Amino acid sequence: MKVPAKFPVLVRRGSVVVKIYREQAGGYTRYSVDFNDGVKRRRRRFADYDKAKSEADLVASKLSAGEADALQLSGRDRKVYFHAVKVCASVGVPLDVAAERYARAHSAIPGVPLDDVVQFYLRKHPSNLNPATVAQVVDELILTKQRDGRSYSYVNDLKKLRPFARAFQCQLASVTGAQIDEWLRSLKLSPRSRNNGRKRISTLVAFAKRKKYLPADHAEMSEVETATDQGKEIEIFTPDEMANILEHAQPHMLPFLSVGAFAGVRHWEIKRLNWSHIRLDEGFIEVTQGKSKTRSRRTVPVTPALAQWLRPFAQPSGPVCPYANMSEELMVMSADLGIRWKRNGLRHSFISYRMALIKNETQVAYEAGNSPAIIYRNYHQLVQPADAERWFSIRPTKTPDQLVVPAFLRAKLSTIRPQEKGSNPQVVD
Repeated sequence: MKVPAKFPVLVRRGSVVVKIYREQAGGYTRYSVDFNDGVKRRRRRFADYDKAKSEADLVASKLSAGEADALQLSGRDRKVYFHAVKVCASVGVPLDVAAERYARAHSAIPGVPLDDVVQFYLRKHPSNLNPATVAQVVDELILTKQRDGRSYSYVNDLKKLRPFARAFQCQLASVTGAQIDEWLRSLKLSPRSRNNGRKRISTLVAFAKRKKYLPADHAEMSEVETATDQGKEIEIFTPDEMANILEHAQPHMLPFLSVGAFAGVRHWEIKRLNWSHIRLDEGFIEVTQGKSKTRSRRTVPVTPALAQWLRPFAQPSGPVCPYANMSEELMVMSADLGIRWKRNGLRHSFISYRMALIKNETQVAYEAGNSPAIIYRNYHQLVQPADAERWFSIRPTKTPDQLVVPAFLRAKLSTIRPQEKGSNPQVVD
């Protein structure tokens, strides 16, 4: 700092004036800071002008701010005080405010060093996160899964996240587990539906972590409770009901019905099943990883009954199920027969009768794509072995040339794109 030519130098802060004098003594030049602290006049001497100017600036600022008491400090206390003032000034926080915040934080989390708290916060809010709203992440997730070639049903299920996005019109990182839990409960869903909703949001959170919309250790979903699902009573078809349904089913329904009834393949898995995966000559159905609900490959044996039901319709390739949704047709048909259609009844029936027949929950679990514990808990001794024998003895009563499509189905079949036709039965008047 350049030393002024004229002294005293006046340092002003509002109405406060601090003076810097230059003194010559014994061949040395010294500088003194002169001020009145409200009690008496004080003078501090320095061998260097820069230090004197810094002291004058500080004294003037303190006196202007009414902090004259701080100027009474001496020795180490004074050094500590002014260092604290300097550090706080570097981040734009007054010393008294900083002290108050520190005390409040220390009281809230006693015994935990504030540096640890800061590190925890930085892990939760890293600087490299990409800000994104809930709606933006939901849309990106859906688009990504579509481009990845995930099934229509899987993508359609993810679209159920959109009400969640409408409920939380904010940054995804700001949504807490408690808020998610409260929102799911407010929907008044069944336990299973609530758990399905939780699972979708968990999928969203996992995707957001990979895309750096959320930190890797984001753990808010741990605060979202899983609903206690007691489950519904397992409902199955009797052998007589199944025989009646198959006897009166339209030809295009038979592959779907027989694969569900005699192989236990899930509804959505049958919709994804291709004839190339039904190896009648080798005696098994391959449910590939991409077609399986559980994303794991398994093989299901083709029982003699199933082979007879499928052989008239078998093709080298093409979808087994020709329509996007068979449920409505099946419910109408069963109602006409006086049989109540049971949700997941085909699969439940297969597992129940298969378990009674071979008495091996591990094998049945593998064939059904489930866990042995669930199979044993839900299906053990649900039916009698004699009924299981009757179930797997149901055979077609019509020859292949009798499996024809009535005229009223002609228009419906004509609307199916060629690659969607699961079988090619004869169309007659």
